[in-house]
Amino acid sequence: MNRTYGLMCAGLFSLSACIAHGDGAPDEDVAEVAEANHGCLNYSQNGNHLAGSCAADFVPLDCAAWCAAQDPSCTVSPGNGTVNACEDQSYPGGPGDQYGFTTECFCMPRSFLPPPSPPPCPTFTHRVDAFVFADMQTCLTGNSCSGSSCVNVYDDLGAVVLAFAADASFRAVRPSDPAVLTAPLVKCLNLSFNAAQIAEVQQSMLSSAAHIKAFSHGSIRPEVLVHVLGSTPSNLSLIGTGLWVSPWDITAVTAPYLSSHTAFTFATAAVRDPIQHLHFDIPACGLAYGANYGLGGAGYSWIPKTAGSFFFECAQQDVYTHEWLHQTEWALHNLSGLQDIYNNNYPSCGQAASNPLLWFPSPDDGWDPDASYCGGFASGNDQVAQHIMSAHWPAGGRPLIGNHCRNHVQDFGETGIDTGNGCPPDSTLPEPPPSCP
Repeated sequence: MNRTYGLMCAGLFSLSACIAHGDGAPDEDVAEVAEANHGCLNYSQNGNHLAGSCAADFVPLDCAAWCAAQDPSCTVSPGNGTVNACEDQSYPGGPGDQYGFTTECFCMPRSFLPPPSPPPCPTFTHRVDAFVFADMQTCLTGNSCSGSSCVNVYDDLGAVVLAFAADASFRAVRPSDPAVLTAPLVKCLNLSFNAAQIAEVQQSMLSSAAHIKAFSHGSIRPEVLVHVLGSTPSNLSLIGTGLWVSPWDITAVTAPYLSSHTAFTFATAAVRDPIQHLHFDIPACGLAYGANYGLGGAGYSWIPKTAGSFFFECAQQDVYTHEWLHQTEWALHNLSGLQDIYNNNYPSCGQAASNPLLWFPSPDDGWDPDASYCGGFASGNDQVAQHIMSAHWPAGGRPLIGNHCRNHVQDFGETGIDTGNGCPPDSTLPEPPPSCP
């Protein structure tokens, strides 16, 4: 048999060994080369088998195992460490089916490898569970109003069609409540909005998350999980003469969606019955509670959908962002350990301490001493939010903990550390590494 040894002994590496190999079989021509690379052997083998095929007979070499077998301190060079090439060949008048192959292993010391990259920061840092009540049913019950303090029900033209006394007799209850059958005055409403309006609410919630990320220079990246709930019988709560959805009105219906990793919650419902063309007053465009009275251990904000009932729309991006700031302010002071040097007792405008991270103002506070709007009026919610997050975050250098069920302290009625008093079960959503920006 004719043997041709294509020995690959020349190159960048010093020669350690050149091995001409053939086992004497009439169907094989093989050449092997081993070369030193900073103490690790590289290996090359090429040749042909005069019978067989790649698919049937060629066995690729495990270069990682080969490098380590020569020396445990060696490993495959990243990027171009392995070549296992095989090509079936057939020559007229030749010996028949055959194949040629090349195998190369390029090894290097493990110490030459770059240090492993740190794990990437998660896409999101804080979970927001946002509830959209597409169809909420409630019944207003109580006595007729004969004075000036009334819970009014209006038609679309703004005319009062019913007036309930805003006293202890008034309740807004589920349609199944016995008061619906016994109260002197009753009006049941289906508070709903259509698919296009639901999409608008969802977009406003997601836009708020994008603004929060931008205002915090990417350090707070909310993950908004929007839960659209259909037919929902519910109580409503009264403040003054306006109605709103309090967290205790929806505790049971929202509980299955919450996790101890929930940091913030929103709820949006309509204030108008589109079939009867009726609506009622609201106490504000948004109301918020801290985690001590929120949902699932997290803070809570209610923002109503008001289009069609009033000349203004509450369920917009800047209102969601404003209400999120209320939850954040509470969380920083009560869960995250911020030692605020002012606690809303501010010096004169322009006389603030030199380090703005030592306090975190309320978004309702017009007397933040380092704000351009101090003592006056901001141009809108976003001006306030941008100032607070740009100037005062990260407040005290503290991480933002939004849920009292994962602050590693037994507090707010818990029966154990982060358990009891409505704390939801842990979810599989990982907490972000504290080193992430």
